[in-house]
Amino acid sequence: MRIDCHVHAFPSATDHAARLPASAAALLSGLPGSPLATVARALEVGRHLGIDTGRLAAFRHQTPGPVHQVAEFLMSLGMGPALLLVGTLDRLRDSMRRAGVDRSVVIAAPPLATNDWLLRAVAADPALVPVAHVPPVPIGAPADAWRQAYEDLAERGARGFKLHPNMDDLTPEHPAVRAALDCARAHGRFVILHTGRFTVPGYRNLRPADPRDWADVLRAYPDVRVCLAHMNRDAPEVVWPLLTELPRLYTDTSWQPADAIRRAVEAVGPERLLLGSDWPLLHLDFQTEAVGELEQGAGIAAAARIAGDSARAFLGE
Repeated sequence: MRIDCHVHAFPSATDHAARLPASAAALLSGLPGSPLATVARALEVGRHLGIDTGRLAAFRHQTPGPVHQVAEFLMSLGMGPALLLVGTLDRLRDSMRRAGVDRSVVIAAPPLATNDWLLRAVAADPALVPVAHVPPVPIGAPADAWRQAYEDLAERGARGFKLHPNMDDLTPEHPAVRAALDCARAHGRFVILHTGRFTVPGYRNLRPADPRDWADVLRAYPDVRVCLAHMNRDAPEVVWPLLTELPRLYTDTSWQPADAIRRAVEAVGPERLLLGSDWPLLHLDFQTEAVGELEQGAGIAAAARIAGDSARAFLGE
C-alpha cells in the first residue's frame, strides 16, 4: 500500500462549463472544437513550452532570495492556469496508476476546488481521502460559528482539515485554528498545516509560514495528528525538533529533494514522515517524481514504511 498524503485536484472544464448560465454554456459548446476543451488540451502539453521536468524539479528546494522568488512568481503565472484546467480527478487517478500510488489525500483549494465540490466528487471513491480547506466563514466571526462550520464539514465526510497561513492569513491565535483542532480531536480527524517559504500569486501574505510560530498551539493539542506540510520547504531542519518533541506530529516530503529526505530519516526516523507530492504542481508527473525522490532519499525499505505504515497511522487507520 502506497499513500500520497498531499495532493490537489480541480474541477474539469466540463464541470466549469456546467456552472455557467445556460446561454453562455450553449454559446461555448457551439463554437468549433469547444473552446474550454481545446484550451485544456493545449495547456496539457505545457512541457513542450521549454519548461521541462528537470528545471521544474529545481524548485522543490527553494533558495531564498529575490531572484528565485521572481522566477517562481513568473513560473506560477504561466503554469498555474494550465494546471487548474488539467489537474482533474480523472488525471489524478491516471497519475496514481503511473506512480504506483494506491490512495491519495486530496486537499480542497478554493475558490475553484471548494469544500462542497471536493466532498461531493470523491464521496464514492475509497482511494481518495478528502481534506477540507478553511470554511467560508467571515474572518471576524465568533468562535461558535467556526466550531459549527467545522462540525458540518466533519459530518459531511471531511477526513481532515487544512490550515494555510499564507492563503488565509490566519494566525495561531485565530478562533478558526482552535475550532479546527477541537473538531479534529473530538472526531478523530487530522490537520494539515502549510509551512515553508512560497511565492504564489493570490496569497494574502507572502511571509514564510514558519512552523515554530505554531509550536505553542501544537503543544496544546498533543493528541491531534498534525502534518507540517512541505517540511518547511527551504529549511526542513526547523521541523525535526518539533517532531521529536510531539509524538503525533508528522511532516510530508512534498517539495523536498532526496538529500533533505535522507537527512530527515536520519534525524527523526521514517515513522514521522509521510509521502507528499503536491500534485499537480508543477507538472502532471509530479507524483511519480515525488515517489522517486522519496525512494532515492530514504531507500526502498524506509520509503515503503513512510508511504504505508506511517501514512495509515497519520490517517488514524
